Amino acid sequence: MPVFKNIDRKFYPVDWAYKTSVAILGATRERGFNYNMRHFKIDVGGFIPLHKHRKIFHLQYVLRGKMRLIIGDEEYIVGPGDVLYLPSGIPHKYINIGDEPVEFLCITPLYVNEMELLEEIKR
Repeated sequence: MPVFKNIDRKFYPVDWAYKTSVAILGATRERGFNYNMRHFKIDVGGFIPLHKHRKIFHLQYVLRGKMRLIIGDEEYIVGPGDVLYLPSGIPHKYINIGDEPVEFLCITPLYVNEMELLEEIKR
């Protein structure tokens, strides 16, 4: 099926991040795809802690908000319309620095997710 109509974007908390949730969109393994497409939301004051994936790269599109993105030793301020590419194996972190939620789409290949969390969240 080439079109998934009216996908129900039910957001679930990301338990290893702070004030962050995710919705899995229509492209899933069960539907025969070899990639994931997700919609992330980072609330004001929220962040996704420093982590990395051994095999998974990320291609992302920022829909809303302003965030600091750390990729390896580099930092970027990104916002709506920005496209992000995060190579596999490189530590990365997302921090909402604005006064509204950050929302972005994330596409990754469907490998076993071997995520390594590189910092703990202090709640």
